[in-house]
Amino acid sequence: MKNTIASLRGVLLLALVLSVAGCGESILNPATPGGEPGGNTGGGETLAGPEILMITDDQSVRYMKLAAEPVDGTVEPATSRAIHVSADIDGAVGGRLQCGRFLLSVPPGAFEGKGTVSMSMADETVMIVDVEISPVELNAFDIPVKLCLLTDGTNLSEEDLQIYWWDPAKSVWTAMGCDRDLSDDTAITGTTEGLLTNLSHFSRYSGGKAGW
Repeated sequence: MKNTIASLRGVLLLALVLSVAGCGESILNPATPGGEPGGNTGGGETLAGPEILMITDDQSVRYMKLAAEPVDGTVEPATSRAIHVSADIDGAVGGRLQCGRFLLSVPPGAFEGKGTVSMSMADETVMIVDVEISPVELNAFDIPVKLCLLTDGTNLSEEDLQIYWWDPAKSVWTAMGCDRDLSDDTAITGTTEGLLTNLSHFSRYSGGKAGW
């Protein structure tokens, strides 16, 4: 059952990255009315989200524009690059989980009890990840959980990147505060190349161009 649910979530997430007719082209869908970060407004205008980072198998880098939400309910089949990982974690002990280039570190004391933490990417080359915990009652942390987007092996400058989270209440991507100097966090990340942010709860996250 868990695998079936995880596969469905992966398929739904893929709807956010469908219709890319060649890398780097825009996906533009109708906006949800209301104010969005970065000066974008709704009111029927077309809204593209932040430019999402793509890292191919040969470590080359490009960006694509991502719509705030799918044009309709159409769902494309999941690609062979969809990945999903999960682990049972004791909140008093903590743990670590990696999905593609996204690394999650749960510190001891983050939550009480035991939970199943899962990470899913519809396409491991597109830097969008869904992070969840079950039971959902655990999705509020006493100590921040760390999420890292690893950039090692690429020619990326961390100053040009940002981690965003998807705000389902407003249907917008919101920029998060990021630590771009990982020299004091190598015990967690294993590298000095990447972005690190703190999570008070789990949601959907993306890595993209800073300044959107």
